[in-house]
Amino acid sequence: MLAVDAVVEAAKAAKAHGASRFCMGAAWRGPPKARDLEPV
Repeated sequence: MLAVDAVVEAAKAAKAHGASRFCMGAAWRGPPKARDLEPV
C-alpha cells in the first residue's frame, strides 16, 4: 500500500500531464481477509 501523500502526488502529476482520470485499485487472488481490508 502506498502512503496517501504518494498517491496524491501521483494523481497531481497525472493531471499535469493531461490525464482526466486517475485509477486506484487493490486486488487479491481470493476473497481478502478483514485485516487486509482495514488499510484500504
